[in-house]
Amino acid sequence: MARGEGSYLYNTAGRRYLDCSAGAAAFSIGHDNPEVNAAIASQLAQVGDYLGGRAARRFAGTTLRCLVT
Repeated sequence: MARGEGSYLYNTAGRRYLDCSAGAAAFSIGHDNPEVNAAIASQLAQVGDYLGGRAARRFAGTTLRCLVT
């Protein structure tokens, strides 16, 4: 699939398919929702990288422990 818009996915030839997968990326808001995109961009502009420093090290440690056990 090349892109998503609302409830539809489009292949590289432009053919439209109804997205019935209920994937984690689409949730119930559809693909490429302008209001959601604006809210995400606004939040990212205010917060930036939230996994920096201590949080990133904690996340990496937890992930590594899960991988080796």
